[in-house]
Amino acid sequence: MEDVASKIGSYDRGKMVSELRNRKLANTKTSILFGNDSVEYLSDAHSQQKNVMHGFDIEERKSQTARNKDMKAQLTRANFSLGDEKVDYETTARAGLRASAEAGQLGKTKPTVSIPAQKSSIDFGSEKPNYKSVAQDAMCYHGNTNDFSKMKDEVTALKTHLRRHQISMGEEKVDYTSDYRRGYKNLPEECYNHGDRKAELRKVIDETRRCHFSLGDDKTEYKSNTHRAQEGVSTNSSEDILQSIANAKKLKQQLQRTSFVVGFDPEYE
Repeated sequence: MEDVASKIGSYDRGKMVSELRNRKLANTKTSILFGNDSVEYLSDAHSQQKNVMHGFDIEERKSQTARNKDMKAQLTRANFSLGDEKVDYETTARAGLRASAEAGQLGKTKPTVSIPAQKSSIDFGSEKPNYKSVAQDAMCYHGNTNDFSKMKDEVTALKTHLRRHQISMGEEKVDYTSDYRRGYKNLPEECYNHGDRKAELRKVIDETRRCHFSLGDDKTEYKSNTHRAQEGVSTNSSEDILQSIANAKKLKQQLQRTSFVVGFDPEYE
């Protein structure tokens, strides 16, 4: 405190206010900068023109001009062709006559050439027709290995099955035996011989008639609280009574004494 009090007169109030104002203005300014590079607005065409102006020599320009002409010629040319084979517009009759003339010039006539040239080249069916109806064909015996008796039996069985009722209810065999009869089966003789059961039945009857509830089996002690307290006092000896009085006095002194300690630091003792 003395150090602070000694410096009170040495503070420049105006300088302090100016520094605080400058600090506040600096804290309120943003510190984010979005790009400081210089942007060059140059198109691709302009960039290519600049490269052409100072980037190629005469030989390179000539070769580039030749490549451009070749590329233009390739682009203006058709790249697909339809019908490269030579078309021969000649009829079949004329071709036969020409072949016959060529064979005559050789001094002999080829039968494979002259005969087709003299005949028609159109042939509608060379097979012998069979004019027979379906019914007539069905009546003809073509031979088979069918067992007609077996087929007849199968048809009869199928017809009988189709005419039969297809719903079946209760196909299980019914056992007409009562529970009473089912319970008395053939047992050995000793199972029916019970002997003299009158004594046992008498015991069961007596047991069922007897009361099965037990209430108040505990022994009752008729003593009051005062009586129990006097019995406890009478059992104490004189030494126990004196010790109890001393403990009570000590407890009273501890209760009357304060239990709060304020300031136990040795520096302030």
